[in-house]
Amino acid sequence: MLALVNETQNMNNSASNSDSRRAALAVLAALVGCQVLVERLSAANSEVITTLSHVQALAPRQLAEARAVDLQGTVLCYDSDWHQLFMQFQQEITYVEPQGIVTGELRPGDTVRLTGVTAAVDKNPPLTSLKAHLVSHGSLPPSRSIELSAFPQAGAYWVELTASVRMAETSRGRLGLALADGGGTVAYVMGAPPTNDCKSYAGSVLRLRGITTSQTLANGRTRPMLLVPSLAQVSVVEAASAPLGSIP
Repeated sequence: MLALVNETQNMNNSASNSDSRRAALAVLAALVGCQVLVERLSAANSEVITTLSHVQALAPRQLAEARAVDLQGTVLCYDSDWHQLFMQFQQEITYVEPQGIVTGELRPGDTVRLTGVTAAVDKNPPLTSLKAHLVSHGSLPPSRSIELSAFPQAGAYWVELTASVRMAETSRGRLGLALADGGGTVAYVMGAPPTNDCKSYAGSVLRLRGITTSQTLANGRTRPMLLVPSLAQVSVVEAASAPLGSIP
């Protein structure tokens, strides 16, 4: 009888030891799994983001992780006085607040690196500690030809269009052109206005290359606006010949 009791106790002890080993292995596996997860998350956070689309795809909680960003793009339009900087990254065009990030003068066509870190902020791109670094000078990319009647109502696009000019003025320190499309579209040419009489543009037909955007008026309404990088992107297709009153 005693031998039977001892054998039973040994079996119970063996089962207990086996259970303990399984529990220990389970804890160890969990710890290893957690370590792997931490390493993967750490690697993901340390990975430098190199595309604008990747930045824009991040959720707010991911943006708040201050991930390093290093983007390279082309300057389409830059005007320090008007605080305008539009850049193209691959096929995406975005406005970048230039104040405090640009040292020196940028030119349309320049290749520039933007470095910074992600942040859950209400701006585009959602980055802080942003700095612009000139890589090289270059030329502007090809633009997409559109009709003025098909002017995009939203979004920024690098386009080329031909339009009649209803009115021209320089009261804001830049050449402003009211285009004769019936929709109130205006074009502003960045940089110093031309030295010749700007009113000579009224009644002419121009070919313009620029970025589509919009302008908010005093009454809160918006109107379509084309930001032309410089006078180099303005060419006369047909000089003014008709009286101003005959222009539609």
